[in-house]
Amino acid sequence: MCKDEFVELVSEHAKLGLEDAERVSKSVLLTLRSRLTAVEVLELNDSLACDLEDLWDAGWLQKFASKLQSLRELDRSEFLEQIRQAADLKTTEDATIVTQIVFRILKSSIPKQEIEAMSKALPSDLREFWQAAEAI
Repeated sequence: MCKDEFVELVSEHAKLGLEDAERVSKSVLLTLRSRLTAVEVLELNDSLACDLEDLWDAGWLQKFASKLQSLRELDRSEFLEQIRQAADLKTTEDATIVTQIVFRILKSSIPKQEIEAMSKALPSDLREFWQAAEAI
């Protein structure tokens, strides 16, 4: 799945404009990325098709900030708050909804073994959140 298709699906399911859907997608994916090890990031990056890694990849400053954040595990509420702020959403409930949508679309665009690897890599409360998102 390419970036445009991914963003269009987020737009459709979250009922957002394309620009907002891209911002939300990038916010969720970068926050997710910050919870993974460098090896897991590379493995997932290798399984992303087309230009989808444009949503997943970050500039050097974001990578540095993510590395610092990964030193401290975020619980589910902190994870969602970070997404809410990064995506400029009004409520944590909005962040929860769009995160589930992005997770569902991501799961439909990566191989099953990567879905399982992601599940194992996440802290338990985020793992439950990840597992609850059914692939579209």
